Amino acid sequence: MNRAFRLVLLCASAALAALTPAHAEPYMALRTGNSCASCHTNQTGGGKRTLFGALYGLEDLPAWPMTLPEGRAPLDGTLNNWLSIGADYRGLNASRFADSGNTNSFATQEGNLYTDFTLLPDRLRFYADVQLAPGSASTREMFALIEKLPGRLYVKAGRFFAPYGWRLQDDTAFIRARTGFNFQSPDDGLEIGWNPGRLTSSLAITNGAGGTTDDNTNKRVSLVSFWTWAPFRAGFSLASNRQGEVSSKLAAVHWGAQMAERLVVLAEFDAGRDENTTTGVTTRRLIAFAEADLLVAKGWNLKGSFDYHDPDTSESGDEENRVTLGVECFVTQHVQPRLIWRRTDRPPEVHGVTFEDDREIILELHIFL
Repeated sequence: MNRAFRLVLLCASAALAALTPAHAEPYMALRTGNSCASCHTNQTGGGKRTLFGALYGLEDLPAWPMTLPEGRAPLDGTLNNWLSIGADYRGLNASRFADSGNTNSFATQEGNLYTDFTLLPDRLRFYADVQLAPGSASTREMFALIEKLPGRLYVKAGRFFAPYGWRLQDDTAFIRARTGFNFQSPDDGLEIGWNPGRLTSSLAITNGAGGTTDDNTNKRVSLVSFWTWAPFRAGFSLASNRQGEVSSKLAAVHWGAQMAERLVVLAEFDAGRDENTTTGVTTRRLIAFAEADLLVAKGWNLKGSFDYHDPDTSESGDEENRVTLGVECFVTQHVQPRLIWRRTDRPPEVHGVTFEDDREIILELHIFL
């Protein structure tokens, strides 16, 4: 497939995604018309759910909600007026079929525990997101959040996920894995946000070291801004960072819409520029993503997405693309299984992978609070 045809296909897929609705991960925010901060303590999404988000998951999402024993209140994570908790567990079985051989394995994808201390009501809170699995325990996020400041500002200081693009749950999506803005790369720094109404913007200055020790004076700057007017949401992201000899810049446009009562679409297009300051070599790359979500019945969501990555626009034949189809169901309170089929096409030896045709079937169980 030549480059021109790939770009036409890419634009067509992005246009299709911009004509379809979503559910909450980002698709849920589009489907409900709420902001990320409505359902998550973290203003830019992900992690612990607010009381509104917890109740939405208990009351509106389940296909077959269980009736609790008399006198038992639903578990929404609220312990008292100043402390609330949350959790996410994802376990999976993945079957991979590739030219290099077939595999089947069970894995714990994530096990996270969240705590939210309200130190001053509606003003100051302390938030922690700790990963218990897989591997050894580590801190994903830990920050102080000052909110509802004059001018509709908030300030976040500590360790957090820097704002950039759509915050998808799937860290393997190319717009997450290839940009470095994902749930595996928290950073330390300061974030300032502004929400005057339909406009939501977040600007962060962080070490840019991906959570490792910072050994220089360079800083990463990232910005995400969304404009919302129901049923559409559109915006842009910018990022600049320098680590060692490499100076990197990223820019993205992202948009989403609810095209019908049950259909949501979202898309993102990223352009990157990496310059080696020693050799003077500059590499330009393109990344894109499009997703459509269809609510077929209460609790049941059909998902389709397309990923594209050109790691060096000056080279031909090095592009990757991935197609994902899936069905997920919020069976009852706190329980969400999902079945995913995925095909990835790569040229040989890209990212250390020697096979060209990679197909996966993934069965995932998500338990959440």
